[in-house]
Amino acid sequence: MEAHIYFGKNAKYVIRGEEKMSKTYFIEDLYDLSFEQKKDLLKLYVSENETLCFFYVEENLKSLNNKEEKMILTNLYEKSPEWLVPLGQVRELKGMMWYKVKTDEEIIQAIEIEQLFWCIIVKDGDPVKDFSYSFALIEDDCIEELVIEEKEKEKNSFVNKVFPKIREMFGDKLKVS
Repeated sequence: MEAHIYFGKNAKYVIRGEEKMSKTYFIEDLYDLSFEQKKDLLKLYVSENETLCFFYVEENLKSLNNKEEKMILTNLYEKSPEWLVPLGQVRELKGMMWYKVKTDEEIIQAIEIEQLFWCIIVKDGDPVKDFSYSFALIEDDCIEELVIEEKEKEKNSFVNKVFPKIREMFGDKLKVS
């Protein structure tokens, strides 16, 4: 397992007319990571009293099997009328759903449902718009990378708390730039 991490720039984005700041980080070369390892990577960010929520579009529920649909609907955290992820909206979407995952099995199932996923971390009970981190696993130029947005209110949480855990997870196979 090898990965390359690099630090992006501060970015401004607007949610409900309010300007916010975030810091972007990228972890590249994740093709070799299993679903289990991707789950472990996401869990590095979740602290006590926080919830990991995955994104799903309601109109796509019909493409799922009964077990997958039930998992999403049973664990529905919030429906969002607005685009929340700072990466930018790809197209107009209706029925933006965020569902919570708590167990290792649920996290892996969420990754299996949408292998190029979007997810966030939110304090338990807070609205999804107040997320502390967002993650998007994307493919770009034949590279699979995890794009991580850290909101300003969690300033340097990634560098001080999460990055050391990532370094420990990947060991000397982590390239930093």
